[in-house]
Amino acid sequence: MSNSNVKEQQFIELTDRYKDVIGRVCCTYTSENASFEDLYQEVLINIWQGMESFRGDSKISTWIYRTAINTCITWYRKNKKHSSSSVSRLDDMTVYFSFSKIFSFLAIFQVLQCAFLI
Repeated sequence: MSNSNVKEQQFIELTDRYKDVIGRVCCTYTSENASFEDLYQEVLINIWQGMESFRGDSKISTWIYRTAINTCITWYRKNKKHSSSSVSRLDDMTVYFSFSKIFSFLAIFQVLQCAFLI
């Protein structure tokens, strides 16, 4: 199997395994279905482009989560489709809490936010 086929297979496996995490993060930063799909695709593109540079200093799940968060924040800042609501509060909170506390809070917040948006 060639290197590109191996990378493609790894990408498919990773995105399938972590699709719910990526989806919850994207759901937090969008309110429209079309925007969600665009943002989800943008996250996948960034994961694909960054796969070769993943050093393994953290778990792959952490890297995918942070790639999704960073992509969503960048997308949000470019599009400014939301008022300064939950997203800016989440951005501010990252300064004050450790990653593990943020992850727990975000996981709960994202599930609740998605439940109300759908």
